[in-house]
Amino acid sequence: MTRERFTPAVHAALLELIQGAASELTLLLIQDVLGSPARINTPATVGPHNWRYRLPAPVERLREDTSCQAARALP
Repeated sequence: MTRERFTPAVHAALLELIQGAASELTLLLIQDVLGSPARINTPATVGPHNWRYRLPAPVERLREDTSCQAARALP
Protein backbone atom coordinates (compact mmCIF):
# COMPACT_ATOMS: atom_id res chain seq x y z
CA MET A 1 0.00 0.00 0.00
CA THR A 2 1.45 3.34 -0.96
CA ARG A 3 1.40 6.32 1.35
CA GLU A 4 -1.05 8.11 -1.00
CA ARG A 5 -3.64 5.37 -0.42
CA PHE A 6 -3.18 5.33 3.36
CA THR A 7 -5.82 7.93 4.14
CA PRO A 8 -7.15 8.82 7.60
CA ALA A 9 -10.25 6.77 6.76
CA VAL A 10 -8.11 3.71 5.92
CA HIS A 11 -6.09 4.22 9.10
CA ALA A 12 -9.24 4.40 11.25
CA ALA A 13 -10.72 1.33 9.53
CA LEU A 14 -7.55 -0.70 10.14
CA LEU A 15 -7.43 0.26 13.82
CA GLU A 16 -11.10 -0.63 14.21
CA LEU A 17 -10.57 -3.97 12.48
CA ILE A 18 -7.60 -4.84 14.69
CA GLN A 19 -9.34 -3.83 17.90
CA GLY A 20 -12.48 -5.70 16.89
CA ALA A 21 -10.61 -9.00 16.70
CA ALA A 22 -11.76 -11.87 18.90
CA SER A 23 -8.51 -11.74 20.85
CA GLU A 24 -8.55 -10.93 24.57
CA LEU A 25 -5.42 -8.83 24.11
CA THR A 26 -4.50 -6.43 21.35
CA LEU A 27 -1.08 -4.83 21.21
CA LEU A 28 -0.51 -1.83 19.00
CA LEU A 29 2.79 -0.11 18.41
CA ILE A 30 2.61 3.65 18.87
CA GLN A 31 3.54 4.06 15.21
CA ASP A 32 0.41 2.09 14.26
CA VAL A 33 -1.79 4.21 16.52
CA LEU A 34 -0.33 7.39 15.02
CA GLY A 35 -0.41 6.05 11.46
CA SER A 36 3.31 6.68 11.11
CA PRO A 37 5.60 4.84 8.68
CA ALA A 38 8.50 5.17 11.16
CA ARG A 39 10.16 1.95 12.31
CA ILE A 40 11.80 1.01 15.60
CA ASN A 41 14.33 -1.11 13.78
CA THR A 42 15.08 -2.51 10.34
CA PRO A 43 15.11 -6.33 10.37
CA ALA A 44 18.33 -8.08 9.36
CA THR A 45 20.44 -4.96 9.91
CA VAL A 46 22.80 -3.80 12.61
CA GLY A 47 23.71 -0.22 13.30
CA PRO A 48 22.92 3.00 15.10
CA HIS A 49 19.74 3.50 13.04
CA ASN A 50 18.04 0.69 14.99
CA TRP A 51 16.20 1.15 18.27
CA ARG A 52 16.40 4.94 18.06
CA TYR A 53 12.70 5.71 17.62
CA ARG A 54 11.38 8.63 19.64
CA LEU A 55 7.81 9.83 20.00
CA PRO A 56 7.03 12.67 17.58
CA ALA A 57 5.79 14.85 20.47
CA PRO A 58 5.66 14.82 24.27
CA VAL A 59 3.03 12.47 25.72
CA GLU A 60 1.02 15.45 26.97
CA ARG A 61 0.69 16.78 23.41
CA LEU A 62 -0.14 13.34 22.01
CA ARG A 63 -2.88 13.01 24.63
CA GLU A 64 -4.53 16.11 23.13
CA ASP A 65 -4.12 14.92 19.52
CA THR A 66 -7.50 14.11 17.96
CA SER A 67 -6.19 11.07 16.05
CA CYS A 68 -4.84 9.56 19.29
CA GLN A 69 -8.15 10.26 21.02
CA ALA A 70 -10.01 8.56 18.18
CA ALA A 71 -7.79 5.47 18.46
CA ARG A 72 -8.43 5.25 22.21
CA ALA A 73 -12.19 5.50 21.64
CA LEU A 74 -12.32 2.40 19.44
CA PRO A 75 -13.94 -0.70 20.98
